[in-house]
Amino acid sequence: MTFPCRTTFSKLPLIEVRGFYTSQLKESSDHQDRMEVKVFVEGVQRIVCGVTEKTTCQEVVIALAQALGRTGRYTLREKFKEFERNVSPDELLLESLEKYGEQVREVQLTLK
Repeated sequence: MTFPCRTTFSKLPLIEVRGFYTSQLKESSDHQDRMEVKVFVEGVQRIVCGVTEKTTCQEVVIALAQALGRTGRYTLREKFKEFERNVSPDELLLESLEKYGEQVREVQLTLK
């Protein structure tokens, strides 16, 4: 099942949220400088497409909320093994995930 969301941001021309995907980060076939990031929302895995090195956590949260037709206050939680933290709104998401190197597949992002 797919949940498309095409939202235009000043820094991000196109971002899309899709249903299920198998990898944490995957190069988009359309644009090699854009990535896909998986985020769990109420236990369901969603894919945020079109993420670039300049995409902030806030932009990802907005895209997810708009794709699901929800309003309110949300935060993105990052969990790696026993470590868990809130990602700050202005944090660059790919930069944060790249710090995990090859263990990035073990990082779980959750919209709360």
